[in-house]
Amino acid sequence: GNKFVDGPPSRTMTTKTKRESIHRSDGHMGRGKEPKQPGCLPLNIRRRSQYSPSDEPNHTEETMTDRLSGKAALITGATSGIGLAIAERFAAEGARLLLTGRNAAEGEKIAKRLGAHFIAGDVTERGLADRLVDETVKHHGRIDVLVNNAGIVHRGTALETSDDDFARVMAVNVEAVFRFSRAAVKRMIAQFEQEGRGGAIVNIASDWAF
Repeated sequence: GNKFVDGPPSRTMTTKTKRESIHRSDGHMGRGKEPKQPGCLPLNIRRRSQYSPSDEPNHTEETMTDRLSGKAALITGATSGIGLAIAERFAAEGARLLLTGRNAAEGEKIAKRLGAHFIAGDVTERGLADRLVDETVKHHGRIDVLVNNAGIVHRGTALETSDDDFARVMAVNVEAVFRFSRAAVKRMIAQFEQEGRGGAIVNIASDWAF
């Protein structure tokens, strides 16, 4: 059963209140309204009055742990946005990187700054996934992490979406993820059989998918 801070609820908690409470548990997920039933707060959620300044994360001082030291990672869509942020953090944590994206000029600048390798390309290109996994192994000896970050969004209703629009979104957000994952898994299985170490695949998604 559910655990509560102040004992069992006096009446059933609504779905809406549950959702708002969940949002309150992570400041980065958005600001939900204050739950209408304070007595029903889940154990891992506290009222604002129960927080002290020491509870708040210090975003001005990042602690690098070298937890990715020596790990080889391939990151798609790495020339801007979330992909760039992932690449920067991975590099700061000691990872060895192979980056890809469509913006060749920007990609080369980023690679030079992070001490990474960059290969320009469109993830929908047939054969690119296998080639980039091979290049990662060529430069770094193995592939420990694949981050499928490249993605696009088509804004419009179903009536405003052409067959070409739909096909493009599926090609980037679904088919490319499959191809890159398949290529990485093949290599990771071989690594596990040879060395006892496989790898990890991270797929970046968006609530636009819903």
